[in-house]
Amino acid sequence: MLSYLRQTIITAWDHTLVPYRGFVHLNCPFREPLAPIVTPEINTLSSTINFDIFFTNIYQGDKKILVKYDLSNYLEYWLSQSKGI
Repeated sequence: MLSYLRQTIITAWDHTLVPYRGFVHLNCPFREPLAPIVTPEINTLSSTINFDIFFTNIYQGDKKILVKYDLSNYLEYWLSQSKGI
């Protein structure tokens, strides 16, 4: 499921740049509304994800050209915002 999320984010990002720069709306359908519940499993999962390499080895569009983006600065910026990205 994480690979699907990763590819969806990458595709959305690609659509913000090509063919015209602009906004992209991401719709995340959930079975039930999200509730702010913290469980040990979530803490364990979040500690196992290495965000430094999560977005490496990204393919740009339909081309099979390997692209490496350094998104750590963007991630820090997004996490510091009080509202969504």
